Amino acid sequence: KFLNEGLGFSVDQSASAILYQPLAEKDRARAQTVAEGIVQPLAIGLAGGLLLMFNTLLQFNVIQISFVYIVFGTGWFLLGLSLVRAYPIALTEALHKHRFGDNGIAISDAAGKNIFYKAVESEHSSEVIYALDMLEKSADEKLPELLTRLINSPAFEVRLNAIQRIERLDMREAMSTIKQNLKSEAHPAVKEACARAAAIFEKDINVPLKLLKDPDAFIRYGTMIGLLKSQQLSNVPDAVEMLNALTRSKSIDERVVAARMIGEIGKPELYQQLLPLLNDENLLVINASLRAAAKTHHSEIWEKVIEHFGSPKTRTLAFHALISGADNALPQIVAGIASTSMHRRVHIRLVRACAHIKSDAAIDALLSNINHFNTTLRSRVLAALTECKYSPAATEIQMIKDQIEVEFSRAAWTLAAIHDLGDSEKMSALNRALSRDLQDTRDRLFYLFAFIYDERSVRRARASIARKDNNRRSLAVEVMDSILSDAHKIVFVPLLEDFSPAVKLEKMGSLYKQDSLSRAARVIDLLNNKLARQNPWIVATALDVARKLGIVANDNINQSLITSQESLIYRMANRTGAKETMLSTVERVIILKSLSIFADTPDEALVELADLLKEIQAPVGYEIIKKGDLGDSLFIVISGKVEVVDGNRVLNQLGARAVFGELSLLDSALRTATVRAIEESVLLRLDQTPFYEILGDYVEVAMGTIHMLTRHLRSRTDEVLELNRMLEK
Repeated sequence: KFLNEGLGFSVDQSASAILYQPLAEKDRARAQTVAEGIVQPLAIGLAGGLLLMFNTLLQFNVIQISFVYIVFGTGWFLLGLSLVRAYPIALTEALHKHRFGDNGIAISDAAGKNIFYKAVESEHSSEVIYALDMLEKSADEKLPELLTRLINSPAFEVRLNAIQRIERLDMREAMSTIKQNLKSEAHPAVKEACARAAAIFEKDINVPLKLLKDPDAFIRYGTMIGLLKSQQLSNVPDAVEMLNALTRSKSIDERVVAARMIGEIGKPELYQQLLPLLNDENLLVINASLRAAAKTHHSEIWEKVIEHFGSPKTRTLAFHALISGADNALPQIVAGIASTSMHRRVHIRLVRACAHIKSDAAIDALLSNINHFNTTLRSRVLAALTECKYSPAATEIQMIKDQIEVEFSRAAWTLAAIHDLGDSEKMSALNRALSRDLQDTRDRLFYLFAFIYDERSVRRARASIARKDNNRRSLAVEVMDSILSDAHKIVFVPLLEDFSPAVKLEKMGSLYKQDSLSRAARVIDLLNNKLARQNPWIVATALDVARKLGIVANDNINQSLITSQESLIYRMANRTGAKETMLSTVERVIILKSLSIFADTPDEALVELADLLKEIQAPVGYEIIKKGDLGDSLFIVISGKVEVVDGNRVLNQLGARAVFGELSLLDSALRTATVRAIEESVLLRLDQTPFYEILGDYVEVAMGTIHMLTRHLRSRTDEVLELNRMLEK
């Protein structure tokens, strides 16, 4: 009793008081009141009631009550352990919020608010707008007064932001000030914002209807937006007809305005006005209409939005519009993934869209493609499911296990193909394609295992394998061996070991035994096998090998290849046997792989880039690039020789597989020298736009780009240091 009272009044009460201090001031009193005024008395009453029940109703003796204490004590002990682990994290977050606020800056006390009040008076527009953002997030009581005053700010950006914020926050008390400014405002965007807010706030609809005939176009535009946004479309037919006229206008600027207005209005009912703008021939109009689509959200527009995935100039805006549609856009996303007429890159972006949406419906859409015919898409689907934090229901476990068996079978077939082809220079590209396919299959198995086994352990094992270190590999093998079932570990663990293909196959067990084929027969198998067709790059490289080695397939196989719906297989099959001087896709990919920037990029990822390379025949004296021209391309010398000159001075000579113009690929700038052919030469040119497309889709290319820039920076640094040493001497 003495210890209880002594420690209670000294240690316990002091510790409890300190416990509340990390909380924000507005939360501290409430938390302490709830804990000490409600929870603690209830806990004491509950404890007394339980003791009374055990003593009187149940008539427990001392020993029985002791056991009850042990049970409750064990429970409290385990709860205490979990709280000990969670408390440091919660304390850190609470201290951060107490010091910096929820948004990173202290706004919970008077001193913090005064900083933002002072920033509102700044002559720098960006500071004022940021201060308003923070005050709005903290629901500051002075915000209406500040915004009303800022309507008369000398900076148009501040005036525009203040009026837009007043409209969004429905601050109708500022109506008179906005009306007054509408008459005197000179800046078009601010004038439009004033007319828009006035039309929304005005109770008498006839007042803004008169402004639709105002001679000032921006007042008309603002009034149209305000009316169409705040009223039923049927109540403002004049405004609807004016919008229709803008969408049909011959003026590009007016059609852009129409698309912008539809986006700002944000009503799905306006999809009929938006559709012709999405079909417009002008890029500016299309981009404006895609921005509007991101806010319109009508099921009829998504098919047209997906069509714009096909162009590099509209792809990004189309993607953002689609993910903004969320579940509303999912039916068209699913149909797009299933479409055989769309490019594989479009399919991949649609899968990425599902990963961004992350809803239950998006997960269902991804699950429907978990066994997609194309291996690349299967990999992207599994990665997207992981990003969505998918956890299979009990009814879905068997589906995951069935897909694991599918991937096991593919891994066994790939190992057999690698073994039969052997290790030779002529087979290097094909072997590399198969090895990459095996690695991708292993990655898909990691994804699948993470769904039904301990996700953290599987993720750690996968990361260890990716390090390509023997010690890490052993760790991965040990982890997977400990968590997988016997049926799974006996097949999967050999895929992690550094064994030959034949040994791996043997260790996988008799269930996955493969027939051994001659090299020629295996090449024919790679042209015809359904598993090979799931990865078009394998078929393409097999076609290239067959052509070089004179391996001839039968008519049925040849016919299926030349009529294939896969564009890569179709092009390679129809090229086989033709006497052409142009490089094949496979040859171009091999050349790209020789460049350090693309060394770690999967071959199949470079196929699209290879198709966009432009082949240049340069006779002697031909100037490939000229000093002073704007550069946005990289060049690769395939054969011949070129020289880099500045006036009459020769700076360098470059032969086969040399690369120049790398930095212009990343950042357009004026060329600093001229490059001309001194022998008959063949070059490949890679332009900036397709490179950016690949850069956005494959992290390996981004890493290669970083390494390239690092080498350039180190080279320039070494040159400066060397020059400095020479000057010191």
